[in-house]
Amino acid sequence: MSDDKTHRPEPDATRPATGPSPGIRGEYDAASAITRETRFETLGRLGEGGMGVVDEVRDRLLERPVARKRLQAALIGRPEALESFVREVRVTARLQHPGIVPVHDARLDDEEGPALFMPRLEGRLLTDLILEAHRKEPGGLGADPLADLVEIVVRACDAVAYAHDEGVLHRDLKPTNIMVGHYGEVFVLDWGIALERRPSDEPLPLQPDSGFAGTPAYMPPEALTDPEPSLDARIDVYALGAVLAEIVLGRPPRTDVPTGDLPDLMREVREGRSAAQELEAGPGCPPQLVDIIRKATSPKREDRHESVLELRAELRRFLRGGGALPRVWVAAGAAVVREGEAGDSAFILVEGRCAVTKQLGEVKATLRELGPGDVFGETALLAPGPRTATVEAVTDAVLLRVTEETLLREVSALKPWLATLVRGLAERARELEDIR
Repeated sequence: MSDDKTHRPEPDATRPATGPSPGIRGEYDAASAITRETRFETLGRLGEGGMGVVDEVRDRLLERPVARKRLQAALIGRPEALESFVREVRVTARLQHPGIVPVHDARLDDEEGPALFMPRLEGRLLTDLILEAHRKEPGGLGADPLADLVEIVVRACDAVAYAHDEGVLHRDLKPTNIMVGHYGEVFVLDWGIALERRPSDEPLPLQPDSGFAGTPAYMPPEALTDPEPSLDARIDVYALGAVLAEIVLGRPPRTDVPTGDLPDLMREVREGRSAAQELEAGPGCPPQLVDIIRKATSPKREDRHESVLELRAELRRFLRGGGALPRVWVAAGAAVVREGEAGDSAFILVEGRCAVTKQLGEVKATLRELGPGDVFGETALLAPGPRTATVEAVTDAVLLRVTEETLLREVSALKPWLATLVRGLAERARELEDIR
């Protein structure tokens, strides 16, 4: 008996399906109907600057909110503005780093002018975080809020250092161009006047129709006085130092002025005058951070940190409370300190072994041996005076030298009240020593 039903082979589970399944046919058809002209729906204005405007738009195809940046309407017909916009799109698209906002898409042929599409960021600008911190602590930031803000700059350094390795200088680093996301992300924004080094090492021209490129409050002298080929990473080092100064001061290191006073402000930039160079250690401004800021914002380029990575390393040491202590190398058999001599320093043994000895009449007694991590001479920090024992190197040794100044500097970087307590203990120890 024959079976006249049509035979259909079983589906091959290893074979990819083609086309939408019947269950999602409606969603697929709806997405397919979205055209280039109807893909993006404007939701509202996010921000506006001198060169461009940023709107929040909905990507109807991918069903997500994105940010769209366009030129100001008055600039759309200006060739130099269009050239600048294309440079920004290409530079930003080339930089692939978690701290730099990626480019989703770009269009140059829209009726409303060229457009750049980026993720819609959620977060707060560093400038707002600085203002808020100083409103809460007008007398100077405590250790925790200061460390939190400095850590943001460290994270920004990561992105800027990457850009430098890619041959790109930002040239407009400032708190309004650094954003902190709701989950701790740090983004360096607005690469609109970035300078890109081409393989030939010939830089792109300065921003058209302006005598300078950047924001005066954060600009170093060479940004106005040097020919462009001489600009290097230290232009961004200076700006990051100025951002650190603003964290400490609660205001920019140079004050914005009305347009009529711009020549005076430009004179300040050329002469290197800035509140960052006038910082003094005090509440909310530890000495080590003062030194870092002054170095980063030095009017002389050769006196600054040579790279953003060098600046970052110093900031990391500051945050860890580990300022660079001077190292002492001692050969086996040599004395580090001698009994009876004046002392004002303590030592931390890093490598090797030492012995603590004391002269008891005619006998030289060994009190104990020291290894890596051991400390000796610490009483000299509280009450300088004659050493009560001799410390000799049993093997070649490496030590860190700690002075009273270093101790107070490091303690100040942690908690102001702790520094006050240590100073009080030191003064009391000296009083007791005087009574004896």
